[in-house]
Amino acid sequence: MKPSGTTEETAIYPIIGYDLASARPTGLRQQARHDGLAGAVRHRASQTRTQHSESYARCEALFASGLQRSDAPDANSVAEAIRVTVRRSGIRGCASRMAQEFGDHPEAAVERMRWVRSLLGLTRS
Repeated sequence: MKPSGTTEETAIYPIIGYDLASARPTGLRQQARHDGLAGAVRHRASQTRTQHSESYARCEALFASGLQRSDAPDANSVAEAIRVTVRRSGIRGCASRMAQEFGDHPEAAVERMRWVRSLLGLTRS
């Protein structure tokens, strides 16, 4: 009768049993390392999506606000305009207003969005 955990191969070649026993923990360590890295990547991607979502929401709210370029707004007035607009219209309302402007006046809407993105520091270098 064979001891438990031994196969015919490990009974014939004892060294194989040692190799198999040491290979499994190594494989588990590699898998754990891989899973940890994959989890970190997923977490970072989730954070990035959240940051992008927040940036988009701020853009939409500022776009839908009554703030104008001629007002020469500072950071406090930009933040206040975003707060007031979101409170008044909600995030979906801001997105709807922005979509309507892009449909009705696309050229003006593009210029306004460029201005909004520059105020929020979201312009490309």
